[in-house]
Amino acid sequence: MRDAQHGPLLVAPPDRLCRATFDRLIGESGLSLRLLSCQALKDLRQALLAAADADRTLTAGEKFSLIAGLNLELLQRPRTWNEGIGDLQPLIVNAAGWPQGRALRIVDTDHDAIHLYRPGEPEQCHRGNGPELPPPEDDEIILLRHGNHFSLIRRDQDAVIEDVPANGDCFFSCISSALQAEDRATSNLDLRRQLADLIWSSPELLLVASAHDGALAPARPLQPAPVDDSVDAAPDAGPQALTADLSTVALDSYRTGMASYLAGDVFAPDRLQQLHEVLVEGAMTVLGDSMSDLPLPQLDAIRSQLDAAFEEFREQNREALEAMQRKITRSIKKARSS
Repeated sequence: MRDAQHGPLLVAPPDRLCRATFDRLIGESGLSLRLLSCQALKDLRQALLAAADADRTLTAGEKFSLIAGLNLELLQRPRTWNEGIGDLQPLIVNAAGWPQGRALRIVDTDHDAIHLYRPGEPEQCHRGNGPELPPPEDDEIILLRHGNHFSLIRRDQDAVIEDVPANGDCFFSCISSALQAEDRATSNLDLRRQLADLIWSSPELLLVASAHDGALAPARPLQPAPVDDSVDAAPDAGPQALTADLSTVALDSYRTGMASYLAGDVFAPDRLQQLHEVLVEGAMTVLGDSMSDLPLPQLDAIRSQLDAAFEEFREQNREALEAMQRKITRSIKKARSS
């Protein structure tokens, strides 16, 4: 990879995914991250993500160390929300500077769930008719997540909901307010640094940070399945036969796209839903003018089939998320017991 202003971004011997690799490569590049804007950091990250596998300038460990490091550099910038890394932010309870034993509870109205995070323990979650969580402790920090924004739920004053600016710092601002920080901006930066240090210290979390920020492009372009010429050659084919043929085309197109996404990443549920909606529109688009020959009920039937196919991919992604969470939990336990 080549930076337009600073020349080649590094040829280095093989190394593992770690902070030392990132620091070494950045040092050898001559780049000063402190002087780079957030957009410049994102541009560097995108160039690394788009680099062809055949490019041997960087080893895999070096490439993903750089991506993780750029994501964590962005995490430490004020008013910056790191798409996928945002899912790791509740793990701040395991950071070195977190008050000992203090729990964090998040009431997530976006996904109808309540999450409980205690230092050194696995995340607990309540959904629907599932098991209830333990009642809140006296010093527990409780956040309300709504519309991808965090507010602080206070139990020590009449105004129960304390809102904070929706400026990319809302999660950290809520925590700073709950911890009664004198200078919120300084506290927010310190919390960001502590979270970045925690992620750097865990190989499993670092792996997530190297691949789970922002939308990754599909492994290959979405391509419609070949359409059987007999569809156009059979003028007497009824709507049901035409619907069946077009459903096959749409389903094949959709499955190709979704499978390529899940082959390269694990997604938060809301992000997976967004990908689904985009792919459904894409799958319907590849049908082109053929859709004009179908009445609305047949079009709805095709969309329903795409929604049913999505459930399989949703379950596959859920299992991957749970496996990732188990690895994260084991890593945290190991780190704290060593």
